[in-house]
Amino acid sequence: MADRRVLVLAEDVEASGWPGALRKGDKVVIRGRVSNIQSIDDDRRRVAGVLIAYELVVRS
Repeated sequence: MADRRVLVLAEDVEASGWPGALRKGDKVVIRGRVSNIQSIDDDRRRVAGVLIAYELVVRS
């Protein structure tokens, strides 16, 4: 199993209608392959305190 870092734009999450916040255990699909979210960093990718992107560590 390999861990990968994935950036997901906050505006894309909002536009998708995703119910609530991203959580460990949620799934993402990358090139047709399902991966589990292992961790979520919503502090690192902010500009002037505004969330721009989530930095995820996922495992397939």
